[in-house]
Amino acid sequence: MTRNIANRIGKSINDTSEGGIFNLLSQYVLNKTDSWSVTSTVTIPTPFAPQTYNPGDGFTYVVFNSTSSFTISEGGRYLHYTVIGGGGGGYTGSVPRSSGGGGAGGFRSGTFFADVGTYQCVVGSGAPNATGIKPNGSLSSFGSNTLNRIISAGGGNGGVAPPAATAEASPGGSGGGGATAFGSSVAYLKLGGLGNDPPVSPSQGNNGGDGTSVDGAAGGGGAGGNGGDGTPNKGGPGGVGRLYQYSDQIPSDWGTPGPTPGKWFAGGGGGASDSPSNDRGQGGAGGGGGGYGKDPTINPSFLRDNQPVEDGTISTGGGGGGHNGPSSNAGTSGGGSGIIIIRY
Repeated sequence: MTRNIANRIGKSINDTSEGGIFNLLSQYVLNKTDSWSVTSTVTIPTPFAPQTYNPGDGFTYVVFNSTSSFTISEGGRYLHYTVIGGGGGGYTGSVPRSSGGGGAGGFRSGTFFADVGTYQCVVGSGAPNATGIKPNGSLSSFGSNTLNRIISAGGGNGGVAPPAATAEASPGGSGGGGATAFGSSVAYLKLGGLGNDPPVSPSQGNNGGDGTSVDGAAGGGGAGGNGGDGTPNKGGPGGVGRLYQYSDQIPSDWGTPGPTPGKWFAGGGGGASDSPSNDRGQGGAGGGGGGYGKDPTINPSFLRDNQPVEDGTISTGGGGGGHNGPSSNAGTSGGGSGIIIIRY
């Protein structure tokens, strides 16, 4: 008796793009006919020029650092996605007050079966390089329609207290770091922003640290850990980011070094310090920017531009460092833009 390919009654399956549940015999038969792995046709719009890599592991990697789309026109395909939102920033102004570091953009990754269709890749921008209290970083998203999109939130902005301004650290993909806040009337400004907001599972990010009352703002949260608390006269470090799962298959153009080899993304920004006795909070691995700080080993006169604040690294979703003006070259504490990486 002739057996139908893939054991479907009534109609044989010619390849896996037609769907179904495949047992071991099904897989064996389809492999023998060279029909188990279907070559999908993927079209990427040329004006946007995302970067495509074929490292020889049997997969194609497409890196989007600006908004674009791609179309699957033949056969379905399992895709692995990594979607990272834009990083938050810290307050920038002309009045001294140590502000918290920006939170990293949300980091989400996983696998799903992508049917034939067009998939939009929206890459979020980081918090802007602008004076004043910044908005959160912008979200990044991936998917074919509104209901089924993978959305990674932008990072929260760092808090700041009077006399510079008044703003709580914001929630976001990862939360912004709390401010240096003097006096019980503004004690709530020391609290870090919540991460994983809005909540998803697995979590897309972590909380910002809490500031202190003595010249030590907190670091923003990162995708891999909470932001560090500020301590007297010292800014807290930004939370560590996360390692891209297939780091060895994409070039070193993407991501930053981390605590283990590979490409790291979505690190939190470090908190600022206004004390001449110590320096800033360092940015978290994965593109977090360092906060503003004074360092007497660099300049004994304690000028404010000893350690200028650092922006989050572009295309990592890293948070910008906390600021403490005034200075003509103290930096702007903007967040790093997001990124999307598709593996198929």
